[in-house]
Amino acid sequence: HEDGPEDDPQLVGITARNIPRGPQLAAQNLGILLLSKGAKNILDVARQLNDAH
Repeated sequence: HEDGPEDDPQLVGITARNIPRGPQLAAQNLGILLLSKGAKNILDVARQLNDAH
């Protein structure tokens, strides 16, 4: 079968599953805060995330 690796749905699915859900959500939430609340809240959230690790 002649498909290239970029055309293999299995590889695409594995790549997507390997992205951790937590960091993905954190990045989305930071983006939303940046748009709606401003830089001060971003820094506060970033500190909270760092403290949680």
